[in-house]
Amino acid sequence: MKSRPVLKVSLTLLIGVLAIQFTFSQVNPTTNLPDVFPVSPSAFSFMKYGEIPVSKYTGVPNISIPIYTINTGKFEMPIQLNYHSNGFRVNEESDWTGLGWTLDAGGSIVQVVNGYDDFGPLKSRDLEMHEFIDAIEGPSYNTITSSCTTFGYPIRDEIDPEQQASCMNSNDFNSNGSLMNNAVDLQPDLFKFNFMGYHGEFVLNWETEEFICLSDSNIKIKSDYSGNYGSTPSDFAITYPDGNMFIFEKKEETEVSLVGGINISYNLEDLDRIIGSTTSRVFKLIKIYTNEGSEISFDYEETDYLNNFPNISSLSEQYRTEGSIASQDVYGRFNSSEKVTVNYSKQKTAYLTKITFPQGKIVFNSSFNRNDLVGAKRLDNIEIQKKVSNTSYSTIKDFDFNYDYFIGHTSGYNMESYFNSNFFSKTVTELTHRLKLLSVQETGKPAYNFEYNEEKLPKKTSYATDYWGYYNGQMLNSSLFPNLRRFGLYIPSSYVSYSQNKSSDVNFLKAGVLNKISYPTGGYSIFNYELNTFDNVTVPSISKTINKETIYLSDKNTSSGNNIHTFYAKSWSYISGSLYLSIQGSCESETIDYGNTYIELTQLNKTDEIVQYLDRGYSGSYLLAFYQDEIVLQKKLLQLQYGETSKLDENYRLEINPNHVYVLRVVLDNACSPQISSGDGGVAQANVDFIKNDSEISGSSYGAGLRIKTITSYSNGVTAKIIKQYTYSGGKLMSPLFYWKKYNYNYAYNRVNGNGNYEYFNPIVTKYTLSSNSHYLSSSASGKYVGYDAVTVKNITSGPGYTYDNGKIITNYTNNPDEGVVDPLNVAVNSFPLTYPAQKFPTDNGLVAKEEIYTKNDDLLSMTENSYSTRPKTCVYGRMSSFSYRTFCQSPSSGSASIPPSYNNYYFVGFYPISSNRTLLGYTKKTNYFDGKEIYEITNYAYDDYDQLSSIETKNSEGEIQKTVFNYPYDNTGYDYNLMVTKGIIQPVIETNIYLNNVLNSSIRNEYRVLGISNSSYMPTIYNKSGIYSKKGNTDTFSDEINFVKYGSIGTKNQFKLLQYRQKEYLNTTLIWGYDDLYPIAKIENTTFSEVAQALGISTTELEGYDESNLSELNSLREALPTAMVTTYTYDPLVGVTSMTDPRGYTMYYEYDQFNRLKEVKDADGKLVTDYEYHYKNQ
Repeated sequence: MKSRPVLKVSLTLLIGVLAIQFTFSQVNPTTNLPDVFPVSPSAFSFMKYGEIPVSKYTGVPNISIPIYTINTGKFEMPIQLNYHSNGFRVNEESDWTGLGWTLDAGGSIVQVVNGYDDFGPLKSRDLEMHEFIDAIEGPSYNTITSSCTTFGYPIRDEIDPEQQASCMNSNDFNSNGSLMNNAVDLQPDLFKFNFMGYHGEFVLNWETEEFICLSDSNIKIKSDYSGNYGSTPSDFAITYPDGNMFIFEKKEETEVSLVGGINISYNLEDLDRIIGSTTSRVFKLIKIYTNEGSEISFDYEETDYLNNFPNISSLSEQYRTEGSIASQDVYGRFNSSEKVTVNYSKQKTAYLTKITFPQGKIVFNSSFNRNDLVGAKRLDNIEIQKKVSNTSYSTIKDFDFNYDYFIGHTSGYNMESYFNSNFFSKTVTELTHRLKLLSVQETGKPAYNFEYNEEKLPKKTSYATDYWGYYNGQMLNSSLFPNLRRFGLYIPSSYVSYSQNKSSDVNFLKAGVLNKISYPTGGYSIFNYELNTFDNVTVPSISKTINKETIYLSDKNTSSGNNIHTFYAKSWSYISGSLYLSIQGSCESETIDYGNTYIELTQLNKTDEIVQYLDRGYSGSYLLAFYQDEIVLQKKLLQLQYGETSKLDENYRLEINPNHVYVLRVVLDNACSPQISSGDGGVAQANVDFIKNDSEISGSSYGAGLRIKTITSYSNGVTAKIIKQYTYSGGKLMSPLFYWKKYNYNYAYNRVNGNGNYEYFNPIVTKYTLSSNSHYLSSSASGKYVGYDAVTVKNITSGPGYTYDNGKIITNYTNNPDEGVVDPLNVAVNSFPLTYPAQKFPTDNGLVAKEEIYTKNDDLLSMTENSYSTRPKTCVYGRMSSFSYRTFCQSPSSGSASIPPSYNNYYFVGFYPISSNRTLLGYTKKTNYFDGKEIYEITNYAYDDYDQLSSIETKNSEGEIQKTVFNYPYDNTGYDYNLMVTKGIIQPVIETNIYLNNVLNSSIRNEYRVLGISNSSYMPTIYNKSGIYSKKGNTDTFSDEINFVKYGSIGTKNQFKLLQYRQKEYLNTTLIWGYDDLYPIAKIENTTFSEVAQALGISTTELEGYDESNLSELNSLREALPTAMVTTYTYDPLVGVTSMTDPRGYTMYYEYDQFNRLKEVKDADGKLVTDYEYHYKNQ
């Protein structure tokens, strides 16, 4: 007889021969029996093709290649190769598995340094909010919901000059005087962890010197950090509420090797402390202790130091004043310049070499064969090895990785002229090559093959990048700065790089991105991408052009002036630019009020492109060739005030109605006599620069990487295919772009005039700053730049002569961009001196708010609606500082030769919250529709103080109510439960009570006992079930379902095995373990553990030491214990069960092929019962 399995392909799921890793007290929820016994093996199942899950909220497909899953019972650790398809930044280096691919085999904690290292020489814990400032609320923060009650822009109180003779200086703010020089750490670092499906953030609380988890306060974090000066954490222990513990050790550290650039100066003492300081640390997972006591270890190999790609940023600063103070005086005190900072760093990289687990180990073989990144490694091979003895292993699976290179081009401009070759020197090959993964192949099976978009990437130093660093093909880009006039923002021409275009281009952003996966079964999937879209921020498209116009107007109070200009706003949405107005000629005087000198804009109710107009001279009357009621709006754009003879507005913006006519006019005050000829009278002159900004279509901003558009999957290379189409709406850019700052402050100073006397000035100085960097990766959209309000997925099946529409699913998500002081409607601009980190919206993003399922005819089948609640948790603060303004300590006496007074410098010292919130599901309504009827079910969720479910109440459309109430270790008393709570083990549900229509219907209770106690912060506390009990109705007594009577320790490990359990108070079952206590080799029913020992004539201690070498003695129990039922097993560890002998003594044998797939089943006589053959396409 031949049994041939159905051919199936899977990208994400590998169904193995037999799961033969066991937990010692895991209970089947249906039978309440220990789930530890092997069943008859089944045939190997092929991998399913085309099952590629997509994170619809961000539009990123979860493309992964499964390698192996480590199973130690309840705990599973999948190892897989993941691909990220969002696009590649130009300076992005390939990981050791190729560009875009990462190996998920463990995890890490990354210390993200904010400001300076929390543990370095510039650390500070002295600055407390309440010591010297009164908090005031900053712009835009009044709308933020936060658990932190104080935030904003505190500023030091002014000093009363009558009471304070001498000035206080910056040393009063900080004992070492470094605060205001920004040479001290003010911002707590964030620690981001990601491993085994767990992810979140924690931070060091500067007040307590303890680490607290922001993402879940129930997670416990311990470290060897002492809090003393010079102490740095070298490890972390993270314990989850289920009792699983993860140990991390510092393996990678990025150090500053040089700080340089152009127009950059540093205090030598500060520079000495910065060089060699740490900018990030990576703590790698080195150990897992499960709550059952199993141990998984990770080994790494560290490389020598590698020079990282330099971090380059540019900052252009200018200072200007208004009024009658000569601008050059201020310019002499503030240097306007472009500053280029180049930070060089180096780091050692730790590569995974081995994972050891109870049944075997996984070996990762790598080499330094890299042309794209000399000194880095690539992964060549993975071996899965089973444990043969304590010192030997045997390979049961291995995977080979095959590579080539993405070879880029050298066209366009680049930033290499900024680099110091002593700290960063790369060959052309290193700058143009990127490691490319071609295939992954398990020995004996066809390979996974990968194909990529063939558009070439540029050199890693290229300027051809969009606002987010992705390649955009603009080879004329020659600067790090964006051209902000493309945003419709008028900025001084000295800041404009006209050739710069940093918008996104989908054709170039796709360069090198994965297009196709071919599976071992012969099927394949094709991926089609498009640009992300978002509607909360307007970003210019790649094809946008700048439409700039300059107008010169003059009014002499005569009929000869050129004081009017008309224009037709065909498709404009707004204009922006600069206005300059001045009075010149003999009429100029600071003693006359020229308040009626202004620049005016008039909107007409006309849609004609040609308008006749007439000005009737200096009398001030203003006639147009149409009636007054055709004037819709008149607005003075700029107007002189008393004593002013000139005025400048360098950045104005006016909303414009398309398809209307506008008249721009300059008017000279009638108090000034006409200028008939040069030299007499006066003239008002206006220079108007403006950019005409065409209307942008709502939601039409593109960029911030790629999203999936369609996935087309073919089963066996034939024409039949499954198409998934994705459409998106309501995209939100999580963090707005801002490059341009403009803010004003007073700057008091004095100078000696020509008579040798002091002159005192206190002008308003305007500081303009253009930065080359804006974006940062937000955590608000799962680490992506864009999230979506709603995503529609259509499923289509197509083949020769047919196409089936299988309906669609519309999913709505919680989706809120970060909050902060940057106004997204005024993109690219921030008018406050401090730029705080944006605040994450309290409700988590990406949660399903509503999901609707439709038929192909657009009939609604079902709808699920969810609502969520937010609970504020821990809050700590970060600090920032910036120069604010300078005043005189005392009122100066102008015109004398006295000693000039001292000054008082004021600084903004801002505090921002680093808060945490938990988002919890509060309500769900599920509605099904058929035959014109609605059948619904409403579920309400309640939570306790630990944010764990306390109850679930469900009401259906018939009015029936079921309520389930839970309690946990902290709701119970006794030694074991108190100890569990002390150790942070609070997740197990102890008791569940079910009520029907408010009447208690049934209860089930899971009792636990602590088996292994550890006083170390780096060893877990082991607990297991001691029994399961149940009752019906409102009775007082629980009855036994199962008692876990006896556990035994496993050698010297902090691990335990189940030896005996009892069902319903009378049926006992004994378990004997072998193969290093990993697999049950005997199940003896209807007898106790001590009765088995007595029947064998040995002690219970000796029986605990039995293993597979004692199977003959155990098989003899069928005669020694005639009322017992004895079943015995043998295994090939990590492969499968090799024999099963039932209570009758009848044995079945199972054999496997060289690839560890079930090959044959034979009976006790060696006769073939079943054999299996496996075929791939074309085999």
